[in-house]
Amino acid sequence: FSGFAPRNLLIGRTFSSELYLMNDSEQALEHPSVHITRSGDPHWRKQLFFPTLAPGEMKKVPVAFPIAGRSGDDKLFLTVFTRQKQVSRNEFEIFVQNPAQWRIPEKSRTARQSRRS
Repeated sequence: FSGFAPRNLLIGRTFSSELYLMNDSEQALEHPSVHITRSGDPHWRKQLFFPTLAPGEMKKVPVAFPIAGRSGDDKLFLTVFTRQKQVSRNEFEIFVQNPAQWRIPEKSRTARQSRRS
């Protein structure tokens, strides 16, 4: 991902970034694809397609996906395939939050209301 890998994702929002893929092998990666999945939502999948990468070559593609599902700890898996064969897999620990479940402490509400007056 461009910058840092995602760590905290908010339900109802869209995660946007760029995904970089580098071929660190000695052979070309023919039309590789990256499958992004989440352990907390086995039915969710995002696929990204890259042009053929020569050895040592790197490409980037934009990526955006909506955040849905349950709140809590989760894992994001990025699996690279070429010729229908898995060649790499990375995983990232993430935390999914639902802003609708956020509670503002009573003290903060009181302070905010008094500033408005």
